[in-house]
Amino acid sequence: NDFILALIGVPIADTADIIFILTYPDLLIRLANMKFRFKEETPAEQRRQEAEKIRAKYPERIPVVVERVPKSQIPEIDKRKFLVPNDITMAQFMWIIRKRIQLAPEKAIFLFVDKTIPQSSSTMGQIYADHKDEDGFLYIAYGGENTFGGELKVGV
Repeated sequence: NDFILALIGVPIADTADIIFILTYPDLLIRLANMKFRFKEETPAEQRRQEAEKIRAKYPERIPVVVERVPKSQIPEIDKRKFLVPNDITMAQFMWIIRKRIQLAPEKAIFLFVDKTIPQSSSTMGQIYADHKDEDGFLYIAYGGENTFGGELKVGV
């Protein structure tokens, strides 16, 4: 299993990651191949300057880009750039995303940073310190599938 996971570029942090991988393999494959549109559409120097300007003006906030994993079964978000307080947790940020996309209770959502699921108790400041991109933004992918009482449709 470790070999297969290494092939699709997914680091394994703990048992929860393995359970997720076995439950949602196609979501993980799409995540491994994902490219952030913001990075593709905006030149690197422009992104870097924007992040520097934001951090200078709002030093207690994190510039975050949030995009949906391709073909995920949950809605596309209406805005992809967020300015997030350093001290909110990943769980709190996930709640913000759920509300923003008006996600139904029977749908699961997963947030990924560098193709891993960060601990929900980690602060955005901690995650930013460990995973910020060279352009100064923190990139978070989200995806989800039906889980409770719904039909799970698998397929890329």
